[in-house]
Amino acid sequence: MNYQLALRTPGINPMLAFSRKQILHKPNLRYTDRGRPQNLQRFSCRVLNFGFRAAFAIFDLLATGAGSVD
Repeated sequence: MNYQLALRTPGINPMLAFSRKQILHKPNLRYTDRGRPQNLQRFSCRVLNFGFRAAFAIFDLLATGAGSVD
């Protein structure tokens, strides 16, 4: 009996398990379809890197001498 307990995964009941074939044939669809994004979201430009603006701000701060450690 001990070797059989070692082969079972905890928390899985073999009587309720689906076979792999049934899982593969099940369609990957949502219960309710999602609509298209809003026009503003679809046509707005996206910022590539938010850190790019912060890097320029730090560079400007150091270039003016306000950030110097002297």
